[in-house]
Amino acid sequence: MHDRHPRSRRQFLRGVLTGIGITATPALIAACGTSATQESDTTTDSPASSDATSPPSQTTSQVELIWWDPWVTQEPWLEDELQRFGEANPDIAVTRVKQPKINDSLNAAFADESLPDVWIGGGPFLAEAVAEGWVSPISDFDDYDEFVQTFPNPEIDFFEGQNIFEGQTYGAPFQARSAMWNFLYANTAVLKEYGLADSNGEALIPQTLDQMAEYAQTVSQESGGSVFGFAVATSEFNGAFWPWWWGFRSGAHFEPFNPQTGQSGYRDSNVWNRILEFFVQSREQAWIHPQSATGNDEVIRALFAEGEVAFIPNGGWAIAGWEQTHPNFTDYRPFAPPLIDTDTQLGWYRATPGGSFFRIGSQTKNPEAAWRVFKWFQSKETSQRWVASGNGTSIWPENNDPQYMGKIQQQEFFEIDTANTRVGPDIPKMTPDMQKVTFGDSRPNEVAVLQGVFTGQITDIDAALDELATAKDAMREQAFEDAKNAGNTDVGFEYFAWGVQYPDWDPTKGEDYIASET
Repeated sequence: MHDRHPRSRRQFLRGVLTGIGITATPALIAACGTSATQESDTTTDSPASSDATSPPSQTTSQVELIWWDPWVTQEPWLEDELQRFGEANPDIAVTRVKQPKINDSLNAAFADESLPDVWIGGGPFLAEAVAEGWVSPISDFDDYDEFVQTFPNPEIDFFEGQNIFEGQTYGAPFQARSAMWNFLYANTAVLKEYGLADSNGEALIPQTLDQMAEYAQTVSQESGGSVFGFAVATSEFNGAFWPWWWGFRSGAHFEPFNPQTGQSGYRDSNVWNRILEFFVQSREQAWIHPQSATGNDEVIRALFAEGEVAFIPNGGWAIAGWEQTHPNFTDYRPFAPPLIDTDTQLGWYRATPGGSFFRIGSQTKNPEAAWRVFKWFQSKETSQRWVASGNGTSIWPENNDPQYMGKIQQQEFFEIDTANTRVGPDIPKMTPDMQKVTFGDSRPNEVAVLQGVFTGQITDIDAALDELATAKDAMREQAFEDAKNAGNTDVGFEYFAWGVQYPDWDPTKGEDYIASET
């Protein structure tokens, strides 16, 4: 096999939200132990998977692996898959440990040399995890090349700077490249009850932000304040961050920088002002649910399902979540973020080549067993069951057939997602030196600005956006300066600007783009 020495450099830190500056969550859980081997009686006679060695039918040495994840809505699917894997691989016992704040737990576990053998979701971007030394490469396994060829588009499914770093592969795509985190949902029963329906009795779904504000206010007024037009968990990072993505379809540059200049786009468009004004309206006109100030994401989803709210932002996982918590709730529809100050779509959500979902811990004592778990979960069959469970879409296009999607909302979600997502260029393809730039947080950041506007602490929106843009540019300029001081010359805004590095890319065309050198 290969050397599994952890890497201490943070030079790979970068992801979809490059430069946003995600703040660390409080440490919560002490690290769990890593893998061990014990003697156990194996009595199951289920067949082994195709990539596993058939185990003896009686007493055998059973490998024990530790699995970490932070999942809630995905839990039934995951438990079912772990059971399937165990039946097909009785020589491997996988113990699942739920870690709600997995990023902090991984950091503590690494220091204690007790990283899980396999882990998923909720933690850092893969680039950061590689830089921290938490992930073991999969490209050293003997059947890696064969594994790669099972994917629909290997040439972009495995991509330097996304799941390949300095020639070593650390992850593989699982879901379709999408903007699954950026949707809104409409409670159609609420809308119809308060007169927001067309001549056929179908609920009116807002197409613009002005319409959404109008409908939200109507619901609140017509219900006498017993039902609210809008809710979002502003006290949580995700909740407070969702609205910043709304402007993308209206042509506002949010990466969060102007791709033509590499600098902040918050001064470039009035779209950002209108999004923040939406929250001022919601507070002043009392059509935002009061629990938006303190409730978490699961609380907001429950309020929506129970008919207390007309609109909420959320991700694709919400559909599976309601199936578990409110199985009789069917009166809702997903819809794309509304257009702002335009009747024509001017932008699409950028998906990158590559992808990563499941990861093998760098400290595993049983790498071959962890690799078997990894391959099981990264298989086309497992991904098909993921789609059927309502949790999301699949990197394999054929798995996204409506026959596998049990709810009409899931089909609508997939259609909307596909229509609004395009593959675009990626920062790590610019220069090797740019891959070594580490971006920090800005003060203020987007979350702080939205929360300040929502609570009324910020009253001058123009000044707040200007301050945010200045902070973002200063944070990136400092990151470039630090990288130069470390001996990296080809760094700076001119390398950060896609418009310079990819002059043939036009983000307004709504077409997939793969750089010619790939």
